[in-house]
Amino acid sequence: MHKFAYRILTAGIALLIGTADGHAASVHDALTNFGIIGKWAMDCSAPASEKNYIGVFSASGSGDGKLQYDYGPQYEPRTYIIHSAAIKDDQIMFLTTDSSDHTNDTMVMHKSGNRIQTLSNIQSDNGQAIVKNGIKVMNGEPADWLTYCK
Repeated sequence: MHKFAYRILTAGIALLIGTADGHAASVHDALTNFGIIGKWAMDCSAPASEKNYIGVFSASGSGDGKLQYDYGPQYEPRTYIIHSAAIKDDQIMFLTTDSSDHTNDTMVMHKSGNRIQTLSNIQSDNGQAIVKNGIKVMNGEPADWLTYCK
């Protein structure tokens, strides 16, 4: 029951956030309009590593979007399927499924110029916060800022 209630809550939040113009948008449109499609990294000139992970957002015109994180050659890339997305001002919220362990997350990122930062990442299946108010729960450090790589 907890899982069902949490999904209702996240769906309600998505409806409340809505899009900038108040209309529903496809995942492709939301990601494009927010300007997040492309490659993002802590340091665009350095290769992917545990300390410099790279995130790539993409979306097809016909369905879900994708976020793939590359943590370097010693790790398997993590791929998240983006099922829905909503924009409010400088924030984007999306509901995702991790393609490796099939966990569902609700993520909120904000954008400032050519940088993005995770404000919130909550596992929808159990309500566990990974990032809360821009702070990593496991160590109390601010969530990383990623820069758009040209």
